[in-house]
Order: sequence, then structure tokens, then C-alpha cells
Amino acid sequence: MIKKYQPDGRQDAAFRMLRDSVILAINAHKLTNLEALAMLSNLVGVILASQDPTQLTTQEATDIIRSNIKEGNQSVINEGKPEKNRMN
Repeated sequence: MIKKYQPDGRQDAAFRMLRDSVILAINAHKLTNLEALAMLSNLVGVILASQDPTQLTTQEATDIIRSNIKEGNQSVINEGKPEKNRMN
């Protein structure tokens, strides 16, 4: 089971495609960062609800989400320029 986002080449390509598509949609529809955050959080909820409960408990899934949010935040902080990652 994937617990953290530690991508192989296929997953990294998919992640980059998703990220770029999200940024494109945010900019094309002139969404604020708050609107984007709310929408993407809702999408995470949809994906969470679609998990097979025999394979992954809700607690395990939320632990994965929490861990990866922290890791994503830290990756932006480590770059030293969080402002360059702002979407609008």
C-alpha cells in the first residue's frame, strides 16, 4: 500500500499532469486560491469515499492524506520560495 507519495516514473508523470491541469483550470476560470482549496478538498473527499473499505480503513486513508499534505507543504517550504508556487 502506498503510504506516502514517493513516485516512480509513471506516478511522477501522472502527478505532474494532474498538477498542471489543476493550475490550468484555476487560471482559466479565474478561481481564487481559497476556491481552489475548497474544490480540491472536496475532490479528495470523493476519492476517499471511493476507496474499498476491505483494503483500506477510513483512518488509514486519512493518515495517508495527512502525511502527504505535510510532505507537499514541506516541499514548497524547502524550495525557499513559497510565493512562486501561488496559483494566482
